[in-house]
Amino acid sequence: MSAFCGDFFRKFFVIALLLLLIGPDVGNTLKCYACSSLNNPACSDPPDLTALEERECGSLVKNPVCSKRITKTPTLTFTGRQCLNEDICDFALNLSGQLSEECATCTTDLCNSSLQLSPNCAVIALGISCLLGLFLLLGAIEGS
Repeated sequence: MSAFCGDFFRKFFVIALLLLLIGPDVGNTLKCYACSSLNNPACSDPPDLTALEERECGSLVKNPVCSKRITKTPTLTFTGRQCLNEDICDFALNLSGQLSEECATCTTDLCNSSLQLSPNCAVIALGISCLLGLFLLLGAIEGS
């Protein structure tokens, strides 16, 4: 491999790694859907996203995440979507006699709309690109 090609892959790897570490939402406030099916039927699954409020987490929530909880009490079942602290699911399972059947969190804008919360595809693709760049770089170094 030429020196240019090796330098290119090294620079690509460093830039991709920095982007992965910084993340796609640096400088932005996390935005989540905020609702309860107790007073907004559109919050239930599947949600009517056009009828849900979008709310920025703000600085009052330390380590914010978007959350979705389906809670069952002896008399009713309801869904809540909101911005909360990252450890909300650790404490949500038995609160005031309520039993939470599902609690999930995510960290990208408006990610708490789905039943199954999943990682951001862009972050996964960037991670795969970094690994590919690393393997190519290691191959170029060994071939030198």
